[in-house]
Amino acid sequence: MQLLLSREPRILLVRYDQALTIKTLGQLDRVLTKFVQREGTMDTIFDFSSAPRTDVPTSVMVKRGQTLSHMPDRQRIFVAPDDVYFGMFRLYGAYQSYRGAKAPDVVKSLEEALVLLGGQNAVFAPY
Repeated sequence: MQLLLSREPRILLVRYDQALTIKTLGQLDRVLTKFVQREGTMDTIFDFSSAPRTDVPTSVMVKRGQTLSHMPDRQRIFVAPDDVYFGMFRLYGAYQSYRGAKAPDVVKSLEEALVLLGGQNAVFAPY
């Protein structure tokens, strides 16, 4: 997992290049908690373009969808070109919106995500 930051516009890009598992989701939670403590919240793109396919139980995505986001009141976008990931993140989003939070967007490419955030000219650097 790699964190990249654009200071102008303020966008966090999380590149996920490992299998999505309960363990790696816990690692993501710890990384995001530390990030928010240092930088505050900001619009975030979670890019799963390079993540190998994995089978995360539906119950895990439902449970995560029922928890509060690390970036409340910020736009969150999942990049999921793989249909399995795309469906998992749509499920997660359905449970987020059920709790009253804005559901994250799920798109097929990083370019689509940047357009949604108006960040086509964003320059990302390792965080």
